Amino acid sequence: MDIFCHNCGEKTEKFSKFCNNCSTKFEVDASHKKVQTANKKTSTEFETEVLFYSQGWLKTNGFEVATLPYYDILVDKKDLYLIKLPRAVWFATLTILGFILLRIIGLIIGTLVGNALDRSRAKRVRSLWMNSDHQLISEEYRKAIYLKIPKDKVKASIEMKGGKSIRLIYNNQKLILKNKKDRERFRIFLETYI
Repeated sequence: MDIFCHNCGEKTEKFSKFCNNCSTKFEVDASHKKVQTANKKTSTEFETEVLFYSQGWLKTNGFEVATLPYYDILVDKKDLYLIKLPRAVWFATLTILGFILLRIIGLIIGTLVGNALDRSRAKRVRSLWMNSDHQLISEEYRKAIYLKIPKDKVKASIEMKGGKSIRLIYNNQKLILKNKKDRERFRIFLETYI
């Protein structure tokens, strides 16, 4: 069982007393069966029961100068949450640098490497609230909620667009999100949820 630091998201050995990356102190219970960071709850202590979780949605409406932000969708019994992950920086930086230095080949290499680094960063951030088994391990996601839609407003707020995207309109927020892999799974979930 690996644990992740609640402060920096770094993976840490299961019986460590401190995070190897940022030195945050961990608590280990007497039986050594549970390891958790200080002030963290176990998954059974949360009020939130995750009914659906999908990661890696991209905002497609509007033009983002730096890079597109990633969003995750979390649904519980009462609300749908759109969680905005920190802005990715490596994709744009390495794409531009690769193009300047090596033109087309550099553009391709920079894009691939930058995209991989940004996905890795999103995974580290996401690990603050979700483990590798997709179980909620903290309520850190609440700090990153971009949009919260009550269950009774979900049907009127979400439109499935053709292809791979969905449109969210709620409280003067308008977003078109795209996710090739999870759009259909999300559509099927919504049919039972609403």
